[in-house]
Amino acid sequence: MTDYVATLMDLVPNADISYSGLEPDYDAIEWRDERTKPTRAECDERWPSLEVELTNARMERLRQEAFRDEADALFFGFQRGENTEQEWLDKVEEIRARYPYV
Repeated sequence: MTDYVATLMDLVPNADISYSGLEPDYDAIEWRDERTKPTRAECDERWPSLEVELTNARMERLRQEAFRDEADALFFGFQRGENTEQEWLDKVEEIRARYPYV
């Protein structure tokens, strides 16, 4: 299902819109911007690639947090001789598997 709010904001950055509800339908979004509102078809065409971009951006944020919170300590411990390089590399791979890119 197309996220029309996200798609409209992607196609017309900083557009002036109004809506209620979590996932409003295209027709339920009030277009108050002076620029032309993209059509439903344009939104539906853009959505699949935008969904991949948004998902990958979310996975990147989650990976960075996990690397910082879980893997960095193992890396620095490896540098100090407190654990092995393999423990650190295994954690990196675990995080990548947990938060895969599309």
